Amino acid sequence: MNKKNDVMPKAYFTIPEAYINDEQLIAIIDDHGRQISYQELSVKVDTVASELIRCGVKAEEKIAVFMERSIDLVVSMLAIFKAGGCYIPVDLSFPQEKVRDLLNISGAGRIIAKGAKSHNNLVGLEHHNVYDFHSLESSKSAGAVCTSKLVPPTAAAYVIFTSGSTGVPKGVTMSYQGLERLIAWQIADAKAALKTLQFTSLSFDVYFQEVLSTLLNGGTLYLVGDCIRKNSEELLTKLANEKVQRIFLPFIALSQLADAFNKTNILPSSLEHVITAGEKLVINEPIKAFFKALPNARLDNHFGPTEAHLITRYILADDRDTWDMFPSIGQAAEGVTTYILDDNLDKVKKGEIGELYVSGSGLARGYLDNPKQTSHMFLPNPFADCNESRMYRTGDLVRKAQDGNLIFEGRADTQLKIRGFRVEAEEVEYVLCAHPKIEQAIVGLKKVSDNLEVLAAYIITENEISNSEIQAFVSKTLPDYMIPKRVHTVEQYPLTASGKVDRIKLKTDFEHVSEEATGPSQKASIEGIVKEVWERVLGHDEFEDDDDFFDVGGDSLLVAWAVRELERELDCAVELSIFLEASSITEIADVLRNQAIGQGAKASSEVVSLRPGPMDNILFFIHPLGGEVYPYRNIANAFTNPMRVLGLRRTPTGVSEEPVTIQSIATKHVESIKLAKPCGPYLIAGWSFGGVIAYEIAQQLISGGDEVRYLGLIDSNPVLDIFSANKTSDSTLSDSLEKVLNKLNSLSEAQFKAKAVRDLTTEESVAVLLCQTLPTGITLDKTRQLISDMLGDVRAAKQYQVKPYAGEVDLYQSDTPSTTVKKKLAEALETLCAGTVQSHNLYGDHYALLKMPCAQELAQAVEQSIIQIA
Repeated sequence: MNKKNDVMPKAYFTIPEAYINDEQLIAIIDDHGRQISYQELSVKVDTVASELIRCGVKAEEKIAVFMERSIDLVVSMLAIFKAGGCYIPVDLSFPQEKVRDLLNISGAGRIIAKGAKSHNNLVGLEHHNVYDFHSLESSKSAGAVCTSKLVPPTAAAYVIFTSGSTGVPKGVTMSYQGLERLIAWQIADAKAALKTLQFTSLSFDVYFQEVLSTLLNGGTLYLVGDCIRKNSEELLTKLANEKVQRIFLPFIALSQLADAFNKTNILPSSLEHVITAGEKLVINEPIKAFFKALPNARLDNHFGPTEAHLITRYILADDRDTWDMFPSIGQAAEGVTTYILDDNLDKVKKGEIGELYVSGSGLARGYLDNPKQTSHMFLPNPFADCNESRMYRTGDLVRKAQDGNLIFEGRADTQLKIRGFRVEAEEVEYVLCAHPKIEQAIVGLKKVSDNLEVLAAYIITENEISNSEIQAFVSKTLPDYMIPKRVHTVEQYPLTASGKVDRIKLKTDFEHVSEEATGPSQKASIEGIVKEVWERVLGHDEFEDDDDFFDVGGDSLLVAWAVRELERELDCAVELSIFLEASSITEIADVLRNQAIGQGAKASSEVVSLRPGPMDNILFFIHPLGGEVYPYRNIANAFTNPMRVLGLRRTPTGVSEEPVTIQSIATKHVESIKLAKPCGPYLIAGWSFGGVIAYEIAQQLISGGDEVRYLGLIDSNPVLDIFSANKTSDSTLSDSLEKVLNKLNSLSEAQFKAKAVRDLTTEESVAVLLCQTLPTGITLDKTRQLISDMLGDVRAAKQYQVKPYAGEVDLYQSDTPSTTVKKKLAEALETLCAGTVQSHNLYGDHYALLKMPCAQELAQAVEQSIIQIA
């Protein structure tokens, strides 16, 4: 090896030309069904990197990226690497105070975001250079070819923040050399062109393995949202439908995936390689059964802290019956040297337990701007030459088995692992004790089920304080995974003989508190059944009987799963709308009980409540294609002023005696609106197809002598296609849906389950529509029914004879269409409307508008429009 070359500046993480030149090779597919080729990815990366360099970004300059899981996030990271900068991921779910702390500690002077100007967490950060991603992408550098900047191997590639024992997060700085060592080893160890599903947290170091080892090896990266990541059955279905070959999972997620397989028999038979890391691996029976059903799949147990990324790897044997319950963590990866030392830093004898230390090129540079902590954890290495002059103290206790593999024995300190994240108990205790009512606090892990441990706090307080008050207080400072899910009040802490707090006894004393509250009669009740379904669907039991399903992790896709589970448990039909009309365990149980007394489910209401509020100030949202109003829930929840929000839905029928028309749909909804609010003025809004219905509803209300004070069209136009600005009457969508319906009619249920949604059509825009509309796991009959109704609605829109509108319109446009298309859409409405057409340009594409964080910006715009006309 030429040691001189080891210190020479070079380019890192550049996509090989062979992949870029293959126009058909797909690099990334996101959860909206959009895909991008390697060639398109390269152009985007070059454009953003060129603009960053033009703006003066220098080598190692820290750039924070504040963005949801998306293609654009991957582009931003690769562009920062190409510009020689230092990438700092900031999780969108972090509270505002945590975001500001991280940005201040990081020293990042530049931030890349989508919708940055309006996102709450970035308000007040104008002293940072905040770049909107779309501005970078459409800048003067658009289409430019960027030559990668040459950077020294020791230059900082990224900074990831971990929990700190002093109450301040620690920024772990990894060099380009350290990251390259890992990715090169990962690529050499894997097949080329693997389909990999990106699962881990965006601020977790495994994220780099998932993304870089896929894209630098000709593979396809699949991005999925939290609705799939948090739903094991949906994740199984996604893996199966997309024929995913590789996935990285922490133990809890792997265990839940195995549980879901054993309950549903959904098998992702294409899976070849599963890598688990971040938590201690336990081979339970569901995991063993899962891999027995996948005889060709390999399971790797990876081990390593953020400061060293990956230290050891253990490949479990092909014979699943030989798997130990607690597998080894294996032996050192290439380029890594491990040491097992005692308190005096002397090597222990083989088989003895000691603390694990590690050296090699994969070590982090240290902790950002924290030389004291760095020198405490990164020590001079007395066992090696200058190439391994430092070693890192992991805090993990291990022993070496006879076969040379390392066995993990626990932690030498109080550091905890939650969902793959490292948490310093002292940091959480520090925040808890800042509450004026809390005198002392101890934090630890509590087992709430066979496969789930949660963070628990044991507090001493003289004043009564509720769990919700504590969690609200902590959430202002700490991210979700660091918020205690169980809080127990104690009079005093148990002590050991030496006078120290006996943490083991403290944990044992409260081991069965939650279980004792639930007796046999509760389990047998409808409430108990609903609760069990929630636990199964949400993957946790962190909720009370009066909690709202959507406030504890539920969403529209999880609703579909929960309904199927309830139907299976209760052996009766359950409407999806039940979760909008009654979304707590108690309320749902009451509705189900009343249905049973009434000998069957009642017809579901067309009007559902999305947000409580005064009856004299109601905003009506009209359903899009598909008939449901779940897409509006994020917007409704984001409103800040007193306003009641009702959704008008339409139950799919799949059959119709006569062709449906926009006028007939609107007439039925006007009747429902009149029942909810007999007199005007009325506030009406709709997204996509819902906007077309809203336009006709407003027409009919005005024709009947009522006042429509507000009409909001969200990425919608009654006369032109919102993507192309062509006439709606010329749309070919109905032809495409008819082909999909014909294809469905030719399939059996088994054939349908084996297909991905994208396989139902060759048209990208139609595939995206289906991916967004069809719940994962939907049956063939219900799919036919839904597509049939959508086809009828699209035909109705084509034939709709639009009349001039006497009022004013607020038009909210996504950033997907070009400026020319947006202008045509606005002009078409201005021609129709006697009043003013107020245009609002928003961040996010057509579907992202209704999802967080874009939904928050949309809600603010709608709310402001309504306030101005009040």
